[in-house]
Amino acid sequence: MQDAEAMQAEVTLLERISDLLVVTCVTLDDVLSRDRAWTNATWVAEQKLMQQMGLPTQFRSSSKDLHTDTSLPTGAKMHHLPAPHPKYWRQRYLLFSKFDDGVQMDDEGWYSVTPEAIANHHAKRCASALACDLFAGVGGNAIALANTCGRVLAIDHNRGRLDMAIHNAEVYGVSERLEFVCGESISLLSNLKADVIFLSPPWGGIDYSRGGKEFSLTDINVAGIDGIELLKRCLAITPHVAVFLPRNTSVEELAMFTEEVGIPCEVEQNWIPPVRGHPKMKAITVYFGKLAQLSMSS
Repeated sequence: MQDAEAMQAEVTLLERISDLLVVTCVTLDDVLSRDRAWTNATWVAEQKLMQQMGLPTQFRSSSKDLHTDTSLPTGAKMHHLPAPHPKYWRQRYLLFSKFDDGVQMDDEGWYSVTPEAIANHHAKRCASALACDLFAGVGGNAIALANTCGRVLAIDHNRGRLDMAIHNAEVYGVSERLEFVCGESISLLSNLKADVIFLSPPWGGIDYSRGGKEFSLTDINVAGIDGIELLKRCLAITPHVAVFLPRNTSVEELAMFTEEVGIPCEVEQNWIPPVRGHPKMKAITVYFGKLAQLSMSS
């Protein structure tokens, strides 16, 4: 994890939709990505490393090849890492700053894990005695939450992916504050107790934004439950909920949902710098209850 001082970020008010909903913006600068600026020299080094790992310099996202070379620089152990699309490979240190220390991911992990800078920001805002990550995946958010919360319950239905999260928590040295549970989040909600619930539900794969339409909470499908019902069930456990959603999610729909449930909500735009070029909005995070910052002045 990067130093807390390096992860300071200012949340600014963009628009007040109603007394219960505001739209804010935060740009999360990743120090590690700046230090790894892409010059011609570093590009050559990257190509050499990819060859050492058995990665072709150009490959398809559908590739199922595994990297099993354990003789990598810094002693990295690359177990069970399917070859990603080149854009995800270039972002690996944005996803996990300790990637070279043996971080494990599967196909879905490459495109679904929250970039570490954003995960750290989530964790700071979700600091509590007991937090729950409903869709832990390979552990990005759960690991970050373990640095700000007393205890973290991390749930995922995929045993293999959860094992990777357990391993990655060990890489980051936070295992003692995490409890991992393999199971369907929907079925476990009825018995769940937490001060804060964080969820990054499946968005529908890498094609969720194609077609140019707004993303709706009803596009989420978890065991037959859509995003609206999922959020209602979470808010029935605690009003303090944070949900990570696509950048093209309908704010109008979120405003209507907030009015319906009567719980304050902040829609935060999460901006990050790419490996090179201009900052881009990665996604939005919606905070409910006391997690929402509604009193900021523009």
